[in-house]
Amino acid sequence: MKLNLRKAAAVQNSIRAAISERQVRITGELTMDLWSVNDEMLALARGDQLRHLEEVERLESTLANIREQVGAANSKCGVNKLLSEQAMVAAQIARFGRLVNCAVVPSSAHLAERAKAISAANEKSAYRVTESFSVGVFSLNDIERFKNKLVALRRRQTAIGEELITANITTEITIRDQDWTWLESLGIV
Repeated sequence: MKLNLRKAAAVQNSIRAAISERQVRITGELTMDLWSVNDEMLALARGDQLRHLEEVERLESTLANIREQVGAANSKCGVNKLLSEQAMVAAQIARFGRLVNCAVVPSSAHLAERAKAISAANEKSAYRVTESFSVGVFSLNDIERFKNKLVALRRRQTAIGEELITANITTEITIRDQDWTWLESLGIV
């Protein structure tokens, strides 16, 4: 059975859920009522536990096979490279997103005025003395460059998303027919 990477991701999620459901059932114990203690119930419970255990092991094996194929396909079609670039672009967008909102570096006259005003306020107050203040360090041109960079990064982010969608739809892996049929019989796919 051939699956594109998008469908393979959904199948992997379904298999993980099926594994979790069965894992909960594997306790190695049976709660018995005092009036119904018998070996037949123990044998049935043991059979159920072993069946769940076998299913989990086969599901894990099938999942590992799919993951291996998806990993190889992701590398071959460039998804891994795109995901790395996407992470880098997201970090840059966050950084430049903050920088475009920075205050512009003030003129030296404005700096002197501000320092003078703070000094005057300090003289009037015995309790609150301010010894420093924050100012922007980037010029208007710098901030404009940051805005342009941010626009370009957002465009690249969109393009990467589109490239990932295309790769996930057009790249296929193959699941063995017997595994697919078995997953269908369990209602997983």
